[in-house]
This record gives sequence, structure tokens and C-alpha cells, in this order.
Amino acid sequence: MHRVWAHAKVTRRGRAAGALLLVLLIAALAAVVGWTAFSSDDEPGEETEAVAPPSVEVAVPAAPADAVAGPREAVGPSADAGREVAPTPPKDLGLAGRKPDPHAERFEGSHGRIRGYIEMADDTPFPKSWRLVVGPSTTLVGRERAENRVVEFFAGEQEFVVEGLPLAGYDVRPEADGMNGRRHPVMLDRRSKNPYITLHLSPAGFLTGRLVDAEGLPAEGVEITIEASGSGSVWETKTDALGYYRMDRVLDGEYKLSFGPRTNPLLAPEWIRFSAPSMTFPERKLPTLSELSILVLDAQGHPVANAVVEGSGNAGGYVREETDAYGKALAKLLPDGRYRLTVRHETLGRMRNSVDVAGGETAEVRFRFRPR
Repeated sequence: MHRVWAHAKVTRRGRAAGALLLVLLIAALAAVVGWTAFSSDDEPGEETEAVAPPSVEVAVPAAPADAVAGPREAVGPSADAGREVAPTPPKDLGLAGRKPDPHAERFEGSHGRIRGYIEMADDTPFPKSWRLVVGPSTTLVGRERAENRVVEFFAGEQEFVVEGLPLAGYDVRPEADGMNGRRHPVMLDRRSKNPYITLHLSPAGFLTGRLVDAEGLPAEGVEITIEASGSGSVWETKTDALGYYRMDRVLDGEYKLSFGPRTNPLLAPEWIRFSAPSMTFPERKLPTLSELSILVLDAQGHPVANAVVEGSGNAGGYVREETDAYGKALAKLLPDGRYRLTVRHETLGRMRNSVDVAGGETAEVRFRFRPR
């Protein structure tokens, strides 16, 4: 009886110990599962909610145009979430798109003035009439702010003042008939609003040269022309009996030199750069040229005086002659070609005719007015 009770007591203790062991085992298993879940929160495949700090705005960059469509990883809430985003306006190509002017402050403020004195470069008397030309500089900054002024003087004044000029970069030069006036750059800015300059006038120069025909003989009566580059001013003269020509009061600058009429020159025009006091242009030789004998008659076959014959050739050359008392005129120095001519008379009217000129010979053409 004593042994049976002892065995029963041991059995009850064993069952209690087993139950306690099972509880501990379950608790340990739960701890392992919890630790595993906690450590796998950031593993791929699990979605997590990203929370931005309260004081930080999270900007979501726009996707590039060539990005491939597909799912993206969440990076947090966008600042534009929940509202319509306006499209980005195009770039302003006007004033807003320009680079700021680095010289803007230099030319801000009130206007300025330019003062000065003009003196002659030699003993030539100072002209009574002259003009001062003020305009945007070709070399200084701020020239886009400048304005043009022309001031006339009529009493031989040599001192000048130009008031009320916007601050800018200027070129100032004097001009007078038959005189050269060199350009003077002037900076008008906040540091220099009242500059004083000295300008100079000097006499213009002369251009000479010689022209010969195809045989080396003097080419007499040929029109010589120079045309100024830019201004278009023209100087004209004709060769003398020895083929020489001279042009006076030529200003410094670039010119186009033409032999013969400007519209139909006998030689290709040439560009020259002239600088006073003088220039001698090299001798030039004309090609073989022809002549044209002209006769103008009325309806009865009588000579017509003072008729004007005018025209040009298809390969250069120009005709403008007036008939004499015998109704005749002679046009010289004509390049080969076909000439279309018109004759005009104050009472008889006008007529047209054509003629071929070639080979250095003298061609003939006759006009006869019809009865009126």
C-alpha cells in the first residue's frame, strides 16, 4: 500500500513537469517567430509605409521622357499628391530670356555731355561752315544705348558742346567740305559725364592715273568714276588728250574705281583705299574697242541736228552722243556686242534701232524719221 501511493505521487509530479516543459517550449517558439517577423520587415516583397519627417518636403522628380513604363518602388508621398499640376510654361524668348547686361550699372543715371575743340592739322584756314556728327561707337561698349546727333556750325566756331546725351559709347567726328575729319571714340558713363576732347580737320587729297588703249596710245575722253563705300558719294572726271585723269578733294576711305560708264564699265571695277594727301593709281590698258558712226535724217532725208542718241551694249559699253549740224555723231571706245539705241528729237519724236559692233572696226547706223 505504501509503494502504490509513492508511485501515484511520482506520476502526478511527472505530469506537472511535462506540462511546464511544454509551456516553456511554446513560449520559446513564439519568441523565435516574433524575432523572425521583426527582422524581416525590410525584406523584398513586403510593402512598408515610408513616413517623411514633418518638417521636410519630399520632392518627387519627374520621370525622363524615354523611361520604360512599369511598376516603381514607392518613395513616399509627393508634395503634389491630390492636386492637378500645371504644365511648365515655355521659356520666355523675350527680355526675360536675355542675359543680364554686365554694363547696365555703368550707364545708369542722368545724361551727360561732350565738349571739345577742333583744330586744323596744318596751316589751312579753318572753314566757316562745318558739322559735328555724334553716333554709336563702332568699338566701345554701350553703343546700343547711344543716339545720333548732327550739330551744324556756320560762324567758324572751333569749340563745341553737345548736351543731353544718354550715357553710352560714342564716336564723334567733324565734317567739312573738302576736309577729312577723323573719328574719335568717347565713353560717356557714370564716372565720365562731361569729357573734353580735341578733334582735327585736314585737307582732302587728290587721285591721279593714266589710261591707254589696246595699242598703248592715250585713251582720251574716257569717263573715270570713284564711288565711296558706305556713303555712295561719287567723284567723276574724264581722261585728257594724254590719257591722264585727276580727281580733287577726295576724302580718306575706300572707293570703287570704274573706267567708262558706271553702269557699263570698260574694265572690271577695282577697289582702292585712299589716304590724303595724294595717290597715283597704276596705269590701266583697255581691250580692243570699236567705234560707231551715227547718222540721223528727217522724213525728207535732211540731216537732223541736236538729236540725242543713247543706248548700251549687251557686253558693256554705253552710247550717248548728240548729232552735229550734219546729223552725224561718233561714239568711241565701244566693246564688241549688240547695241540697242534710241534717238530723240524735241520736234520729230523718237526712234529705236539696233546695230552690231565688233572687231575694232567702225560700224554704222542710220535713223530716218517718218512723216508726222
